[in-house]
This record gives sequence, structure tokens and C-alpha cells, in this order.
Amino acid sequence: MPKKANALPDNIMELEDKPFFEFVKMFAGNKVSQLLEFQDINSVRCFLTCNDPFEILSYESDDLLDLKKKTCVKLNTNLHIVLPGIQSKMKLLKSALKRRRIKQNVKQHQYL
Repeated sequence: MPKKANALPDNIMELEDKPFFEFVKMFAGNKVSQLLEFQDINSVRCFLTCNDPFEILSYESDDLLDLKKKTCVKLNTNLHIVLPGIQSKMKLLKSALKRRRIKQNVKQHQYL
């Protein structure tokens, strides 16, 4: 990933819906963006509050088949395992956003 792709926009904490998904796509890729969008995880606040954005992939539903094909490998036992690259990108995204939230909170407390 180019270094520029890892940069967080100054207004990242305010992005919602389409602008948020576009940022996620740029930072972590289309598959991660689609996984979050499918679940309506549409902002940083919502994303950081979500315990496990991969949990939905553990459910059996025809509505999830396309999403599972994009983000998982299906084992012969019919179990779906999230691809390591998708897991890593999600961790990197969450870590970067948590750091930004902490930095923003510290900055806000300095002004109080």
C-alpha cells in the first residue's frame, strides 16, 4: 500500500456513509469496505464500537454467500475462514482509527 493510502484525513472522525466507505476502501481495500457497508457500520464511532465485524460471516444465510466468497475461504467442512489479508487490513484500520481517536481526545482535554 502506498504511504499516502495510510494517511488519515483530518476529518476522519466526522465521515459517515459513502465518504466513510470510500475512505475504508482507500485505506483497507474494497473487500473490507464491502464487509462494513453490508453491516451498516458507517462511521468511525460505529466501527470502533463494533466488537467483531467478522462475526456476521459465522452465520448461515443465503444473503451472506457473496460476502463470504469475497472475504473467506470455504473449507471442505463447509466452515468459512476469513482470509488472513482481510483480517490484517481490518486490524490495521482499527488500530489507526483508535490512535486517531486517542490523539483527538488528548487534544480536546488540553483545551479544557
